[in-house]
Amino acid sequence: MDRFRGYQILVNGLKISIDDIIERYSSIPADIYISLDIPTFLPTKKQHQIVEENIRNFLILSEKFKDRKIIPIIHMYRSDLLQYAFEKYREVGIDLIAYGGIVPPMLKATRLRLISLL
Repeated sequence: MDRFRGYQILVNGLKISIDDIIERYSSIPADIYISLDIPTFLPTKKQHQIVEENIRNFLILSEKFKDRKIIPIIHMYRSDLLQYAFEKYREVGIDLIAYGGIVPPMLKATRLRLISLL
């Protein structure tokens, strides 16, 4: 199993750097690359910082791989952060954004949040 899969990173608590991603993408011939994002969990006070880091990582990958198609991905951002991310990606000419599904740890965090509101 590829240790760089986003879901595996999430569930196993692995930490990778943008340099790890660059190294991996340099060794894999592909038509399209997805800019691996850091998921935002609900609730968190650091969501804006996480979204900023995801945008920054995408820009680093785009600069490093100018000859490749890099697609940013977003997951379950708050609506204001979703709009913010869309605007930032639009500013740099992005015409395609991948929207990731809700993964089980996010569902758990959301369920716990909902239960705490009861």
